[in-house]
Amino acid sequence: MSAHSGGKRTKAAPRNKIWVAILTLLTVLLLWSTLRAEAVPAGQGIMPQAAYLDTSGPLYHYTDPTGDVIARTGVDVSSYQGDIDWNAVREAGAEFAIVRVGFRGYGTGAIVEDSRFLQNVQGAKAAGLEVGVYFYSQALTEAEAEEEALFTLERVQALGLTGPVAYDLEFYTADEARTDALTGQQATLNAAAFCQVLETAGLRSVVYMNGHWSGAMYDLDALADWPIWYAGYGQPPTLERGVLLWQYTEEGTLPGISGPVDMDLWFEKSGT
Repeated sequence: MSAHSGGKRTKAAPRNKIWVAILTLLTVLLLWSTLRAEAVPAGQGIMPQAAYLDTSGPLYHYTDPTGDVIARTGVDVSSYQGDIDWNAVREAGAEFAIVRVGFRGYGTGAIVEDSRFLQNVQGAKAAGLEVGVYFYSQALTEAEAEEEALFTLERVQALGLTGPVAYDLEFYTADEARTDALTGQQATLNAAAFCQVLETAGLRSVVYMNGHWSGAMYDLDALADWPIWYAGYGQPPTLERGVLLWQYTEEGTLPGISGPVDMDLWFEKSGT
């Protein structure tokens, strides 16, 4: 009996070693997978494919045949668009609107609420559109960017908006502006400061940029926690980290809006 039992133990030993090796390998793979997932920036987005675009109508449409990406179509507006017939905009196919909440003056540095902010938010919501907002920044410091974020937060937190809140810092080229000498490093710090305030308040923040800002100004690694709203006219953006929003024209025409209007696609991974 003891000899027989000893024989079983001798034969089982190699099997035990094999199972230990398998379990160890599985543990390592699981740990690697977890660490890899944690290393993916929270702000990672979608890299849209030109082949999935339908550009035949006034609003672009995007259909991913795999079903992995859902894309909604919409507009971003400010007081420059005047009075908007939001029902007509909805009937034309728009699903969302991003409304300017305010801006900082490029000369005075004063923060001003967009004169049609509430009108646009209320009209778009009543028409059934999902609504987000953007603030046009001319911040020179992180403190000024935080001031802009608090201004934005104060005006949107009671409105029940479900769209993103965007930080829009651009160089003003039509005149001398307070941001003319702004460095990329400071611009990055300002964007992060703005987004952090909104994130702390539980709102989804994004950073608006074009090819110049993404390539020569912003440190995208330092902004990895926040998605990108990319302005690029022509082919879809090819940023490696992808985008949440793509502004594909600034000269769109749409029923319900007089004059040119910015048009956008909003990408989401299905199931998110």
